[in-house]
Amino acid sequence: MRRPLLAFRAAVLFGGLLLAHAAQAQTGLDSTGAPRHGTLRLRSGFGGDPVRRPILAGGTDSVAVGACGGFVAGAAPALGLRFAPGRFALTLTAVPRDDSADTDLVLIVRTPDGKWLCDDDSAGDLHPRLVIRKPRPGAYLIWVGAYGAGAPVQARVGVSELGHGVGG
Repeated sequence: MRRPLLAFRAAVLFGGLLLAHAAQAQTGLDSTGAPRHGTLRLRSGFGGDPVRRPILAGGTDSVAVGACGGFVAGAAPALGLRFAPGRFALTLTAVPRDDSADTDLVLIVRTPDGKWLCDDDSAGDLHPRLVIRKPRPGAYLIWVGAYGAGAPVQARVGVSELGHGVGG
């Protein structure tokens, strides 16, 4: 009786590893890498909404989530977010540090339940905006790319429960 159970467990583990590898290959991103700019830890009702974090965005490595994509500096996430949600939606945005810069940013997020989200221009003026209506608790991984390949640029990521953008 124990051998079929062990075989089943091994098959489930192996299948999970294959799925993780397939997702990485499909996106070009590494959801197991440590975030280059650290991890924010926020709980619903956090103060200072929106919370802003400076990062480097863009790069020369091509990535895609479905038809949405851009270029990042390496496969590791730019930023991690450990989030304990309440009743509000979670809004994630990104802008170049110099708001007047014409850099077209792309925001890619892997949610705690393994879904990949991507946005290019939903916030207007070449800025991405992702609204997660019913956020789950856990780890969100965030990549900020540029629509065109090039040297990384200084940018800011914003996290809001009130629907604010980075500058909001």
